[in-house]
Amino acid sequence: MNIKNNKGFYYYKTNDFATMYIRHYFNYENTKENCIKSMILSKYLIKTNEVYKTAKEISDKSKELYGLNVLVRQRTFGSKTMLSFELKMVNPRVIEEDYFLDALNFYKCIMLKPNFKDGKLDNELFNLIKNEIINKKKNEFKDPSIMNERLFYKNVIPNSDINNHNIADEKEFDSIINNIKDVDIINFYNEVINNYISSFAVGNLLDKEIKLIENAFDFKQIDFDYKYDYKDEIVNKDIEIISNDTTQSNIYFVYDIKDYDFKKSYMYDALNTMLLYNSGPIYNVYRTNLGIMYAGYAGILYNNGLLFIKIDIDKKNQEKSINGLKDVFNILHDKKEVSKLLKFAKEKRKELLNSHSEDILSIVKEVENYTLKYDLFEKDKLKLINKLTIDDVINQINNLEYKCMYFYKGDKNEK
Repeated sequence: MNIKNNKGFYYYKTNDFATMYIRHYFNYENTKENCIKSMILSKYLIKTNEVYKTAKEISDKSKELYGLNVLVRQRTFGSKTMLSFELKMVNPRVIEEDYFLDALNFYKCIMLKPNFKDGKLDNELFNLIKNEIINKKKNEFKDPSIMNERLFYKNVIPNSDINNHNIADEKEFDSIINNIKDVDIINFYNEVINNYISSFAVGNLLDKEIKLIENAFDFKQIDFDYKYDYKDEIVNKDIEIISNDTTQSNIYFVYDIKDYDFKKSYMYDALNTMLLYNSGPIYNVYRTNLGIMYAGYAGILYNNGLLFIKIDIDKKNQEKSINGLKDVFNILHDKKEVSKLLKFAKEKRKELLNSHSEDILSIVKEVENYTLKYDLFEKDKLKLINKLTIDDVINQINNLEYKCMYFYKGDKNEK
């Protein structure tokens, strides 16, 4: 991809799509308090500002500008947390209307003209947003499937940054959000907006539009280290959580990737695809042979250095699940089976690359990864995956160290 860069502003010209995208990224410290402040600020900025005081005014202006969409989102990339401002708009050439500058100014207004009158937020809106977030989180805390995932992270990798934006304790969450004041949000905004990382634009961009974007913003780039990976410490004991709120049970088998290296993400991609294959070892052992799995998959935390296998089961089948694990790894050491699985992984990756070229969001994601130095281009990943051998895969399997079992036991009384 021919991505150009000018002092932290990247752009990629393509006339294959009718939409254009602009994004800006700002860093903030990854803490529980900041993650909650980010939720509040994100909602506040898209509901009010100095020029457009109400959500209706903002919505009306968006419609006037041919349905453009501005998002403010908290983003997580490994150990880094960011606030992103994102503009999606129809290419002016498609509708034959030169509204680019008006759209850009609207986007800039949402980003740089927050409604902080006399050092205060709009109090009614501030409280409304906090209550919206609290009610949404209350529902999440009542959802066994969401809580199971959060409790998994909390118990298996207790010191991980993942737990900062996946808080598993309702009282802790309530305590943090209820203690956040106007001044905290204003100070957080000022801190974030002065921690500019980079930005990009994608679409059928004219040179004059690129210049308009460059001239519209005068951010000074921070010295960002672009290191997203960190090795999480995994507990070395089996864990059982009993829930009386659900009849559903599942079991995780957790492995440390001993030779973990983020630069080998292509290898982990291939391995994950092999494990997710519906004719692969997890499906064959637990569904076809043992008949105990309702659903199952493997997951790799690419930035944290661990792999897990998760299967949904009846609570009475815990022991069968444990015994089946040996059969899964026997398959992963069988060269004939690994050959079939690796072939499948390579074919899937090729299909993925072909579909990416026809999807604007996939293009945007590639530019994002390049801009933030987060990941390889898909075509480069495919080249590396195509070079993988059976021995490469088996050697990687041998570098997995079993650490623990996490069993979420649904013990709700059914009458």
